[in-house]
Amino acid sequence: MSPHCPRFVASLSLIFLIIGCKPDNRASGTDTAAVSPTPVVPVVPPARNTGWEDSIAGPVILLANAESLKLASVVYPSLTDSVFAQAGAPAADSLAGMSFDLFHRSGGTGSARLLSRVGSMSAEGCISWPVVTFEDTVARVWQAGFQRGVAKPLPLDSLENATSADSLSVTTELARLASALPASNDPAFQGLPFAVRKAYRSRIGQTSLLIGDIIRKINEEANPRAEHLLLIAERAPDGAYSTVFHSRSAGSEEAVRTSDILAAVRFVKGSRIAIVVMFEYENGNRVALIERSAGRGWRLTWRSAYAGC
Repeated sequence: MSPHCPRFVASLSLIFLIIGCKPDNRASGTDTAAVSPTPVVPVVPPARNTGWEDSIAGPVILLANAESLKLASVVYPSLTDSVFAQAGAPAADSLAGMSFDLFHRSGGTGSARLLSRVGSMSAEGCISWPVVTFEDTVARVWQAGFQRGVAKPLPLDSLENATSADSLSVTTELARLASALPASNDPAFQGLPFAVRKAYRSRIGQTSLLIGDIIRKINEEANPRAEHLLLIAERAPDGAYSTVFHSRSAGSEEAVRTSDILAAVRFVKGSRIAIVVMFEYENGNRVALIERSAGRGWRLTWRSAYAGC
């Protein structure tokens, strides 16, 4: 062996020892990333339903009960879908003694004072608004109620009460307005004729108001489908009707969302005009306000939590 070999081996061992002891910055960086994941930010559901103003529309809205004119369901406007489904609505006992003005599509139907809450049982898996009874006799049919003094009626004339000539004129106009709207997202309905289910007329000052519940269908035996259109139009004294609001829904004929106009009111504070509409689904419903904004614009400002199964 060369006399230089021991010195060479020793030097080589020292080099390997130094390399082995040097920290590996790349591996260290990888480990750090593994133990510091991106934090997950939880999605917090809204605590309050928005769009309803107590100072203008009162603390609650009442809905007529199908069983009796003297019974009413109390809708709490601030409840969201999630809160209502998990915790239900307040018992409504605090409303005893409060007076309400009652409204129908044809206008105001009188006032009545709440007496007490009525015990009711919801079907399993369903949620419902608390039911209360009136202290006073309620003789006329009504659909919606607001705290006494916050709203005045805006009567709607139904197409059912119109002459044949008026009826034909209104349905023709609504069909024209519906046909002029942007195309539906479902091409299957393109080109199908519109049929007017219900229509109402009113006036706001010098402006004529027209509201239509319009439908068209695909009559397939295996899968009948329908498209429902809620349309609001206005006409100035020297002009033609133009659409100022529309809402469209389409789907299975049994499950598609439909609309039912309950009443129209003018809120005393601010003179805001609102249409009270019920959106009905296959197993439930929700009530909503469509309000007239400045000029000739209308928009859906509030809708309640879903009640049903």
